[in-house]
Amino acid sequence: MKVLSAARKNYDMMLYKLTDDYLDTNEQVATLWPCGHMEAIAIIKRGEYYFLMTSGCTGWKPNQGKYAYSKSITGPWSELLDIANSTTFDSQSTFYCHLKETKQRVIYTLATVGIGNNTLILKIFSYL
Repeated sequence: MKVLSAARKNYDMMLYKLTDDYLDTNEQVATLWPCGHMEAIAIIKRGEYYFLMTSGCTGWKPNQGKYAYSKSITGPWSELLDIANSTTFDSQSTFYCHLKETKQRVIYTLATVGIGNNTLILKIFSYL
């Protein structure tokens, strides 16, 4: 079993192997996109491919969401590609949700946030 984690204040995305009891890591498997400064990692496997979504670390300011794909969770991964509009619809990735009724449908959820009058406003969750 593997786990993705941010390191160095979100500048690196690390992939670790978990111990058999899932309580610790015992090996750093890979560093994905070193110095990428990303957060909000969501990953899913569909068919032969893993799909990873992420966004840049820009505080509460929306930014361009990115995705990548790979046949192996350890890589090699595609380059990070743009998804949605330049602010990812004022949101960032949270998680994927499989629909049990069908093998083909997945909900990709996004948390939307905004700043107004220097106050953080949490909007309702939306999905793509």
